[in-house]
Amino acid sequence: MNIKDSGRLFLASGFFLGLAPIVPGSFGALPGLAWILLATCLGWGDIVTRLWCLAGALAFSAIHYWLTPWAQKRWNDSDPKHFVLDEVVGALCVPVFWYLPHNPPIPVWQLAVAGFLLFRILDAIKLPGARYIDRNIHTASGVLFDDVVSAAYTAAIISLCAWFLPVSPESHEPRVTSHEPRTTYRCAQERVASMDPLQASSVPDSKAIALVYEPLLEVDYKARPYTLKPCLCDMPEMSGDGLVYTYRIRGSARFQDDPCFPGGKGRPVTAEDVKFSLARLADKSNASSGMWTMDPVSKVDAVDARTVRITLKKPLHVFPWLTAMAYWAAVPREAVEKYGEKFNEHAVGSGPYRLTEWWRNHRMVFTRDPSWPGWNEINTKPCDTLEYLVVDDASTQWLMFLAGEIDFLGELSRDNWDAIVEPDGTLSADLRAKGMTLYSAPVMQVYYIGINMRDELLGKNKKLRQALNCAFDFPVWRRFLNNRVEACDGPVPPGVNGRLETPFPYTFNLEKAKKLMVEAGLPDGIDPKTGKRVVIQLAIGRATQSAREQAELMQSFYEKIGVRLETQFMTWAAYLKAVSDGNVALFMLGWVGDYPDAENFLQLFHSKNVSPGANHCNYVNPEFDRLYDAAMAAKTHAERDELWKKAQEIVREDCPWIFLYFPKVQGLAWNRLKNYNPTDFPYGTEKYFSLER
Repeated sequence: MNIKDSGRLFLASGFFLGLAPIVPGSFGALPGLAWILLATCLGWGDIVTRLWCLAGALAFSAIHYWLTPWAQKRWNDSDPKHFVLDEVVGALCVPVFWYLPHNPPIPVWQLAVAGFLLFRILDAIKLPGARYIDRNIHTASGVLFDDVVSAAYTAAIISLCAWFLPVSPESHEPRVTSHEPRTTYRCAQERVASMDPLQASSVPDSKAIALVYEPLLEVDYKARPYTLKPCLCDMPEMSGDGLVYTYRIRGSARFQDDPCFPGGKGRPVTAEDVKFSLARLADKSNASSGMWTMDPVSKVDAVDARTVRITLKKPLHVFPWLTAMAYWAAVPREAVEKYGEKFNEHAVGSGPYRLTEWWRNHRMVFTRDPSWPGWNEINTKPCDTLEYLVVDDASTQWLMFLAGEIDFLGELSRDNWDAIVEPDGTLSADLRAKGMTLYSAPVMQVYYIGINMRDELLGKNKKLRQALNCAFDFPVWRRFLNNRVEACDGPVPPGVNGRLETPFPYTFNLEKAKKLMVEAGLPDGIDPKTGKRVVIQLAIGRATQSAREQAELMQSFYEKIGVRLETQFMTWAAYLKAVSDGNVALFMLGWVGDYPDAENFLQLFHSKNVSPGANHCNYVNPEFDRLYDAAMAAKTHAERDELWKKAQEIVREDCPWIFLYFPKVQGLAWNRLKNYNPTDFPYGTEKYFSLER
């Protein structure tokens, strides 16, 4: 909620909770407390929203305390003007929900009419208990019982209206009745650093960006093996020589309404928008981590308003997959120019959802754009609102999931694993009976500790890097992660074309690690030149309990070969910047496959991709580059795969990474979540989700 929204909510709350004529000034907080209780039970707003309403009640109670004597002095209670004042204020007291940062549960006019009728009924009818208290309990400014009963009746009428009546037509949302499912999907999510497609360098960033923006193509959510499908554009036409791709923007694609456009109305997406967006991506001054995806491109032409022609420098077999990445989303020039440096937090796209709220390090709220044409192709009732909640602690996530506060749990806490999963890997019978489903699948990911090859100690000492790999005790690590991971024997995960299957020569072997330390000139971790132990800093981009436990475990591994590992915990945004700038010696990262080809993983080691590109370890090896380039030019899959394998042998020998593990993903969902399908490409997939009661 921004300052403007907060102010509007604060003022509107006063009408409901402070200025209503049924509330004497000294008791203005009573209906405020009743409303907070009601809103909590029904799940309306969050705690900050409710506190704003209470603050409005308290402030306007003071105003009402002043207003009531003024009105009584000016008019007596029987004066028509006093009656009109009471009725006007009474009619205005209920539409506070219109000012909430979410859509109102019912139309404003219905709320106002309900409030008007309610006050007239309460004025004419007294319950038996009310008559007694009316005769016996009075205050200087009114009847206490009226305050409490009126507040309760007001809450009840709002509840009934919100339950049975359709939403406001002004909101442009589908009609929702009591027979339709809850339409807010909630899940815990890691911090999002930027909503600018140029900076889609992490999975959380890419997931959030894909809800608002559209790249040229997207990965088919349901197809296995993975294939591409149209997104912003139809499937491209490729020239016979493989150098020219022609994309045609789908006719109904439009940017969402935003103040950056004339009159605040969105406009059609054009070929010039795509050309502008790709020019931003290729601009070195923008330092995009996805700049490498533009390396194959020779030029981009806007043939007409709806046609984009992309010419490559040379044929590239995976090029269409690049155009399905978040980096390739179309952005409007007007928004980039209007918001400037703030564009990374002000998303203006053509996708299925709008970013309607973003409290950094707290939560993000996305609201469905019903005008998005893609809804016609999705045969489910989509979620109207998506909430990403930043919850660092895995145990807290688990408790929230058990309480039904989130619909999907993507990270199963190591501490809770035995309570969730049976020894055979299935979900416990107790949780199945509660209505939960466990999802488990291998994923196209690799996790590693990157070694900055520009570091004076690490970059020049291959034996030390090999020793660090041999000292990593994977069997202990796997037990620590509840056997949810597989040993990493190189940069390419299983199931990816071109993967090298031979044994990794530097898997865990403590004796070999100690021998390599001697060959590295650092016996027992002591530098003979200084007589001091080797100290290496490891940067970690989160300070969760799990991250700290992992760091302590790794410190124990390297203590056995005399290396002291010092950990430095950073915020995620600061961490990404430090890694991109090359200011850390060791850093823990993962790489999620952008497409199922070895090239996508091996490009992390090409010299052309050094920081701020994807080659964060700043690894440079001319022989590797030669093999990589030859594979990219290969005419057949067999020839290409053979070259990929030779390139992997070089990387495994040089050890620019400490190869950690290949993960298996487990997710836990309530059965009310429908159409969830585990995928290696979870970008924008929430548009397929639906919820049932």
